[in-house]
Amino acid sequence: DLLVLGGDQLFDDSLETLAEVSTREPALAIYDVGAAERVSRLASVELDAKGCVRRIVEKDPDPSTTLAVPAIYGLPARLLGEVARYLETEDRPDNLGYLAEWLVEHHRVRGVPLGGRWIDVGSPDTGLVMEALIADLNERGGVNGRQVEVVVEKFLPADGTMVDAICLRLVEDEQVFAVLGGFG
Repeated sequence: DLLVLGGDQLFDDSLETLAEVSTREPALAIYDVGAAERVSRLASVELDAKGCVRRIVEKDPDPSTTLAVPAIYGLPARLLGEVARYLETEDRPDNLGYLAEWLVEHHRVRGVPLGGRWIDVGSPDTGLVMEALIADLNERGGVNGRQVEVVVEKFLPADGTMVDAICLRLVEDEQVFAVLGGFG
């Protein structure tokens, strides 16, 4: 079986139900972001009465729901070849939202509610939410006893020399021990 997690998000709910469901059928995490305008930056989703995904639209310009699909998917082992099929037939291999759309077009896919807190690291409202999450994490002892401090660095992913220099500076000068969002 395969569990797909986009690296540009934070969440604090268990994925146990999604992992269990995805042993039998494809499954997508579903999260209520609370406002349709927030869904327009993500992937909107409509479910049928049985909790199966009826429709998903990546970067929906006019969402009719507050339900979104984070980049958290599960596939049973028997369908792993479908990822290769998607990559062979589609022109958008680097966007997980389009993979989710494609799965819904070709298979019955179960929507599994994600509770707790979830944030898209790249969204405009991330700063406030991330501050609250980090404060909560630090109140509970941090990570392995270390308090967490957010360090943000912008870079051009196409400029390898710039990326190398920033990585070196973050690790040596800022003593960064974890990176979210990656380096291109």
